[in-house]
Amino acid sequence: MPESLSMKLIRVVLLSSVVCLTACGQANEAQHLEQATQKWKSQNSKWTTADIRILAQGETLYRKNCSACHKRDGSGELSIGAPPLRKNPLLHQAGNDTIKRVLHSRPGSTMPAFASALSADEVAAIISYCANEWGNQLGYLIEPEQVEKLR
Repeated sequence: MPESLSMKLIRVVLLSSVVCLTACGQANEAQHLEQATQKWKSQNSKWTTADIRILAQGETLYRKNCSACHKRDGSGELSIGAPPLRKNPLLHQAGNDTIKRVLHSRPGSTMPAFASALSADEVAAIISYCANEWGNQLGYLIEPEQVEKLR
């Protein structure tokens, strides 16, 4: 049975919408990366382009997974058990304890465990972002391999 004209039009509109959304998403991602490059290079000139991509990814993932409780600016919300991440001594060392808290939470905490929700790359990016943002100056990135060992 031949396709009706209205079905052809619907198909064209849908395809056009997908193409437009894809192009817009790529433009937004490129703009975000450019802004991140300027920001991170001004804070630490040793960051490479690859490092900046990871920090930018960490920022995006933080906003999606963590900012509802810890706030977008890292100020936290103590009334719900989300401590500030801004100038947080735990993040100044960002070692195994920090990774374990993100992966497995801890008894009595309101923070969910992210071990099954996020990949090692994603957890490493989030912790790297937080440990180098808001006055936290770790100065290096957490490696996904370090996260995977503690999973």
